[in-house]
Amino acid sequence: GPVPALSRVGGSLPRPVRHRSAWRAGIVCAGIAAGLAAVLQPVPASAFELFGYRLWGSASDQADAPDALAYTPVLTLSGGDEALQERLTAASLLMGEADKAPSGEAGLIARALNDFDRLIAQLYIEGRYGGTVDIRVAGLPLQTALQRGSLPGPRPVPVSIAITAGPLFSFGDVHIGAEDAAASQLASDPGFWGLAQGTTADSSKVLAAERQILSLLQARGYPKAQIVTRDITADHANRQLDVTLVANAGRQARFGTVTVTGTQVTDPGFVVAQAMIPEGSVYDPEILAAAQKRLNDLGIFASVNMIEAETVEPDGTLPITIEVSERKRHV
Repeated sequence: GPVPALSRVGGSLPRPVRHRSAWRAGIVCAGIAAGLAAVLQPVPASAFELFGYRLWGSASDQADAPDALAYTPVLTLSGGDEALQERLTAASLLMGEADKAPSGEAGLIARALNDFDRLIAQLYIEGRYGGTVDIRVAGLPLQTALQRGSLPGPRPVPVSIAITAGPLFSFGDVHIGAEDAAASQLASDPGFWGLAQGTTADSSKVLAAERQILSLLQARGYPKAQIVTRDITADHANRQLDVTLVANAGRQARFGTVTVTGTQVTDPGFVVAQAMIPEGSVYDPEILAAAQKRLNDLGIFASVNMIEAETVEPDGTLPITIEVSERKRHV
């Protein structure tokens, strides 16, 4: 049957993966966002970005909990090898931060909710879109624990994480398209973008393809290029991931007026001269990167940022602001 509509408690999130055909009924925590996939591998504990959406950071981002609640996690995997279990364990906050006790029962449940998304995401990185994740806290399914608000049983709290890997998916129908000026700029061959039919449907490859598309368009003078359509469908009957990506290049731009902010002692005109951004030339992000490096190499700035205007001006120019912070100078 169709996949049940799942959404995170407290508000829904976009679901970047649709599922076609039978869905294995094992993503057991109703009320939790699923259908997300991670960018990076191995997964850093402090940042987890999924198909363009950023999930919560590490629990260690917070100060030590005043009412710390210890717990003992156990992760089990069915249908996968030891290497996969190691990667899932590395993705899990419940496993990786068991020595950093969360703040009370609410903190532990919140960490478990976070972990559900992260583990689904890691399965997607592995090309497994039919896997299941079942997290139980003090013997209770997550949704039940959330509704109760209190956890029974012994302390430390037992936490079980049962994962079924599910089958490997490969890329199926992949279409790379473009609107407006981008139409003639992009190769239509999925293999060019790392999404060749029949290869493992690692979700990070989709994001890598998106970055590659945008980088190519920006390098050709389109600073506001964006992906306007991302249609990703898991076909469970055929174990394939169908992907459609459509880009919009926006307007081609030329470098416009260059201004400077943050100077106290340094002459802004000196900063502009040293940056050597050619006003009137076609936009090129490498020119901005080189300008930033030249200014950093002067050794007189603690930081240098190149800030592009939000929109291209009617005359086709893109204003640039150089934001600097000066180092303290010894007298």
